Amino acid sequence: MKISSVNYFNSGLFNARNVAFSGKHKDCFGKTYIDDNYTSEFKRHNGEIVGYNDKRLRIDLAGLTRPTIGSPVEDENLQNMHINSLRDIGNNCLKGGLTGASDYVQELKDYGVKEFIMLCEPNECNIIEECKKHDMPINRIFMPSTNVINPQQIREFRNRLMTRDYVDAIKSLREGNCFVGCESGNIRTKHFLATVKLLDPKCKLDLGSMHIYPGDYECAQVIYSRLSEEDKKTLGYTEEFEKELSDRLKSGTTKY
Repeated sequence: MKISSVNYFNSGLFNARNVAFSGKHKDCFGKTYIDDNYTSEFKRHNGEIVGYNDKRLRIDLAGLTRPTIGSPVEDENLQNMHINSLRDIGNNCLKGGLTGASDYVQELKDYGVKEFIMLCEPNECNIIEECKKHDMPINRIFMPSTNVINPQQIREFRNRLMTRDYVDAIKSLREGNCFVGCESGNIRTKHFLATVKLLDPKCKLDLGSMHIYPGDYECAQVIYSRLSEEDKKTLGYTEEFEKELSDRLKSGTTKY
């Protein structure tokens, strides 16, 4: 990416942190970037921090801003819903914040959503109760809640992962008409979709521009290690795909 003198300013509410970016990117998602790379001291972290003063941080981006996932929703009814981070991720699937989506379960059902994939804790939103009220299937999957995933979170993920629910979620996403989200529709949703991009050989979602981070690979490795031969058969794994997947998980890079 060519660094330019264009300055991007993100003023979103995020622990009262405002961040100014030096660099150019078609779809700069500063809020998520700073959550991933925030530091309160003067040091180098993936990009070079050239100055810090209380609530203002300036970073020389080296192509490190995170593109948003999917594309903006085009349906006017969806646009009028107050749902954080609502995006079209392909195959008639949506992703977004469940705090807002819980107020529109019937409307989303009328739009065509047939199942919710919940990635947050039950006490963070009312989606479980609303899905019961509107006879909407829901599949809950635990995902780490911070951008930078540490070893303790990987251990918790390993302990709480229900492989059958994860495989069922991939099958549902292939069928389409799902709503995927966590409380805000950002961090845990990103982790989950990153693992889907890695582990589903027949993924139909629009995840091509999505960058996969080290913690995402670690989560995918945990899931992959738990898949039974029957699970792999269900997902359509081949010997060639497994070899490529194993290489990607080991290297922490993706060819996509």
